[in-house]
Parts: sequence; C-alpha cells; structure tokens
Amino acid sequence: MKKVIYLVVGLLLGAILMGIVVWNKMPDLMMINLESKYDFQTTVDKLIIAAYDNGWEVVNEIDIQERIMSFDYGDILRMQVIEICHADHSYTILQDDNNKKIAGIMPCRFAVYETHDGKVMISKMNIGLLSKMFGGVIQKVMGGVAEEEKTMLKTVIE
Repeated sequence: MKKVIYLVVGLLLGAILMGIVVWNKMPDLMMINLESKYDFQTTVDKLIIAAYDNGWEVVNEIDIQERIMSFDYGDILRMQVIEICHADHSYTILQDDNNKKIAGIMPCRFAVYETHDGKVMISKMNIGLLSKMFGGVIQKVMGGVAEEEKTMLKTVIE
C-alpha cells in the first residue's frame, strides 16, 4: 500500500512540475524572435519585398512608436508591425465556419523593432507550433504558411 501512495504522490508531483515547466516555456515556444542583419528601415523594406515576392499582400503597416508617442508616453524606439495576407490561404481556412475562430490571429504579422543595445529584431507568432493545436485544414495551411514565413525571413537573417 505504501508503494502505491508513493507512486501516486510521485506521479502527481511530476505532473505539477511538468505543468510549471511548460507554463514557463510557452512564451518562448509561441513567439519567434530573430535578429536582423540589417538596419531597421532596410529590414522593414526587405520583409515587405519578400512578402510580395512570395505571393503575399501587405495589408497594413503600423508604426507602433508613433502611436505610443502620440499619447505622450516616452520613446520605445522604432517599432513597426507589418501585416500580410495570402488570399488563397485565408480562403482555404475561412470558408469553413468551424475554422473562423482563428480569424483573430489573421492576417500574419511581423514586428520589427530596435532594442536599446542597437539590435534590430523581428518577432512573430510561431504559426507552425500553433497550427498543430488545431489539426485538419488549419494545420495543413498554417504549416505551409510557417514555411513561407521562413523563406521571407531568410532575406533579413541569413
């Protein structure tokens, strides 16, 4: 009987520890953060060109620095979000009402920002990992999107 209690307690503690580890690692897993080899504006320009070259449309560019400063907050350094959309991919996912729940994370986004130590970084959601949580058409299409994003990012990180 004692062995069973130790086993149950051990399994419970192991599950709790694993939950804590996963919870703490999720931000690093869900977001991809890469350093650009170019200056800020060149990085933004090259990502926009790469999007068009890969059949995507740039649907919006948001100057986050300007917006923050317009509310009289301090300077956060340059930061721009580039929103891109691929109509074929969007249609393939969104034609099914059951898949429309992911519209809140569409279109895809790259955030380009400067750090106080002079680096230019690109941040994006880990679409490949996220797609696995949904399965089906979403996983298939978003898994392909993840590969297309890697191709676009190569223009500024390699």
